[in-house]
Parts: sequence; C-alpha cells; structure tokens
Amino acid sequence: MSLQKINENTFVTGGGYERFTIMKNIAWISNWLKVSIFAAFGVLFSANSLWAQSSGPSLLIGPIVGYNGVTYNTNAFGPPNSLPEFDNIINGIGGAQYAGISVIWPILKMNQNFFVVEALYDSKSASFTSDANYTSFKPGTLSHASLSASLTYLFLNLGYKHNFFRDSVLPTGFGIQLCVSLGKTITSKFTTVVLDTENFSTGSTGPVQNGSSVTNIDGINAFQFDLRFELTYDIPLAQRWILTPSVGYDSHFTKVDSTSRNWWASSAYGAIALRYAIGSF
Repeated sequence: MSLQKINENTFVTGGGYERFTIMKNIAWISNWLKVSIFAAFGVLFSANSLWAQSSGPSLLIGPIVGYNGVTYNTNAFGPPNSLPEFDNIINGIGGAQYAGISVIWPILKMNQNFFVVEALYDSKSASFTSDANYTSFKPGTLSHASLSASLTYLFLNLGYKHNFFRDSVLPTGFGIQLCVSLGKTITSKFTTVVLDTENFSTGSTGPVQNGSSVTNIDGINAFQFDLRFELTYDIPLAQRWILTPSVGYDSHFTKVDSTSRNWWASSAYGAIALRYAIGSF
C-alpha cells in the first residue's frame, strides 16, 4: 500500500487511528532505509579511499623453514611386538624440521595487521624414553632397546599477525601471530632398535635378536588440530624483500592416536621466512 493511498484513506475517508499508525511506521522504515543506504555507501567510500591512499604491498609471499623441539606426553606402554621384559615406555623428546610457503595480506595496506595463510610439511618425529636404559632378560644377559616415532603432517595454518609498529612501506619490527592449524597425517611409523650388549661383546646367545624393525603405528588419527602462537620480527632487506625470524609454540588439540597410550605431541619451534612483496608502493 502506498503512502498516498494511506493518506487518502486516513484523511479523506476517515480511516482512523490504525491506518494512521501504519502510515507512520512505513514512513519511519522508509526513512531508516534511506539513512542506512547512505551510511553504507559512506563507509564503503571511506574504506575505498583509505585503501587507495595507503601505500604498501598487496601481499607478501615466500618460503618458510623451521625446527621443532618436539615433546611427547603418553601413558606408560609396552614396546611393539611385545618384546619380553622390556621396561615400559613413557613420554619422549626430539627434534625435527618443517618447511613450506607463507603468505600474509596487509589489512588496508597499513603494514600493521595481516591475514596469514601457510602451507607446511611438518614433522613431529621424536624418540621415546623409558624407565631405565637397560633391561635384564635373564641372569647374565643385558639388552638395550630404543623406540622412536616418525610422524609427518601436511598443515594448513590460518591466522592473524599484528606488528607493534606501523611502517608506511613494508612491515617492520616486533609482532605477534596466532594461527589455527588443520593437519593431515602423511607418515606414521614406529622404529624399534634392539641391542643385546652381552651378545655383542662376548658372542654368546641371548633371548633377543639384535637389529631394528619398522612398523605402522596402530590407531593413528588421520587429522590433527593445533593452535600456534608466535613472536615475530620483520626485517626489510630491500625494497620488496622481508626477512622474518620467529619463535613459537605449537599445542595439539587432537591426540596423535586413539589408543590407550593417550599420546599427545607439542613443540616449541624457531623459524625464518623470506617473503617478497607483491603490489604497488
């Protein structure tokens, strides 16, 4: 119903209070829509002007490499293949590398706040620890065993980076970065190494055969969900190159496997990224 028709019904034919109320509500909604539309156009125009006037790259992209200090937290569990009388295995520690591609998008080209996207080939491989280094199998025979895990993932990191200082040309100085990570398990293997020290030194026979074996990890989870927190420092090298060393902590929200081992993996890491700035300055 048009405003003209409501006006005629109200003041010519005596439509009364209800028609008058409808007319007022429609008129108010119409004015509100006009104001909202003008405000939206104003915000868009201001943002577009700010973007156009801001200097700096459209995005920065390049390789990133890093080293993980890996920590395992587990329940006590026996070694693979039920090797007789070995100590239980619990927890673990080790080191592993990772590498990938890192991209950051400056928000409004201000070089202080950034969207982050990274694709990483990441390793969480490490060696387990046990209650004792050596285990007696029978009187006069000593044997030593070690167990390690080979774990690799393909991670997609999505997050946000904030620099404490703003530069009009390229990112610079200290910053913080927070990413959520979704990982797909690529490799999951146990490696067991057994050394009978008495057999090795005297040539006598013992209950355990020396050597190593590689087996698939049972109950491995296909996906991992992590949270990564980093401290970064951007160093402009030239007009379009940025070197960014960083240190961080990677906390898993998903167990490595779904068995009674109750196996969690986390890492403290250091990394360095070399990014190239794309776009006009």
